[in-house]
Amino acid sequence: MKNGRRQAGKKEETHSPEWLPVGMVNNDILTSMHFHVTLAVLVAMLVMGVSGCSPSKPEGTGRAVPPPSPEPEPSPTKTYAYRAITDNCNCTEYSVADAKNNIEYRFRATYKMDTGIITSIEIEVHNNNDDTLHLDHGTAKVSSRNVAYQYNDRFVPLPDLTILPKKSDTVKLTGKERTDTNDWHKIAGEQLTITIRGLRLGESEVKSQSVTFVPENPMIQQR
Repeated sequence: MKNGRRQAGKKEETHSPEWLPVGMVNNDILTSMHFHVTLAVLVAMLVMGVSGCSPSKPEGTGRAVPPPSPEPEPSPTKTYAYRAITDNCNCTEYSVADAKNNIEYRFRATYKMDTGIITSIEIEVHNNNDDTLHLDHGTAKVSSRNVAYQYNDRFVPLPDLTILPKKSDTVKLTGKERTDTNDWHKIAGEQLTITIRGLRLGESEVKSQSVTFVPENPMIQQR
């Protein structure tokens, strides 16, 4: 029945029971006949399944599981830190000293996502020298890998500051990307490099300093 054709040159074998006198019943024969009928039904169901027919599914008793809701975006008022990767620091404040001129720099950066990425940078400068440190001719450059800031990768003037001997002051920079759309994909793989140069100690220009940061990603931390 499964093959649908007889093999040429062979006589088809049959397995019908011997005839019995009327009124006599052989239980072994009935059992064998029931087995063959059940087997034929199973073969027919398999053939129907192969040809594209399938038995109707029982009605479900449970409720459909709703799709997972999208992850909410972090609050636009919350700020997140950048972590310095220069010298394998992995720190939120990177300190570097100019031993020759006895000046210490401390770099920090944070950002928030509020109709675009807004980044705030602080450069704390400690003048441990006996001369006055001048920032009026100094410039700073912020270079981003993924964020299009207005002055990205361009030197801009520092504030007109003067730091007296044994004193310190902080330079604050703020930049916003040129878009009004929140895009957290830009945070993944982002690197931010800050460079400061042109500071003068007395009449001499001091060595430039640079540090690279990567931002913390709250979208990854939520998972």
